[in-house]
Amino acid sequence: MKTKKILLVISLFFIVELMSCASQSTFIDSSMRKIRYITGIIHSVDRNVVVLSDGSKWTLNRFLVTSNMSEVIIVLYEDKSQGFMYVNGNKYFLKPQNVEVDFDTDFLSRKSLGYLTIIKSIDMNVGTITLFGGTKWRISGYYKDVVKNWRAGTDIIISDDYTWAINLPTYTKAEIKLLTSGR
Repeated sequence: MKTKKILLVISLFFIVELMSCASQSTFIDSSMRKIRYITGIIHSVDRNVVVLSDGSKWTLNRFLVTSNMSEVIIVLYEDKSQGFMYVNGNKYFLKPQNVEVDFDTDFLSRKSLGYLTIIKSIDMNVGTITLFGGTKWRISGYYKDVVKNWRAGTDIIISDDYTWAINLPTYTKAEIKLLTSGR
């Protein structure tokens, strides 16, 4: 019971942070924050510095112990080189990077666009997920086995075309369709 309360408080704090940083836009859900994300493979790790197979170098807020060839997802806030990285289900915040990034020509131009948000609830009987902003999304029947391990309070990315949800800690994705808007 105490763990659930702590998880709820942490989730609510994160939602407040998301909403305070989100700019006015045409988002479907008020809990969504526009982001860029990059998927990659770790080439090498030296304490808290991670080099990906594409040659990009990222400095984390703490040491990382993992093997080369681990998959990662890097989430960057809007047009900034700040954000966080998920490795093996763990979230590591990126230290501000000491490089100027040209988002139109640099390696980040290979990024994907999407919206960062948090799962409020999952109903596997109906096959839906609800986000903190109130939107409900139908999970494609093919992906129900993937989503059965997703949990409320989890960071996810909704693709910029609103057709995919990516669970960051599990590095899994599912096809989705918007059912109700949270506006």
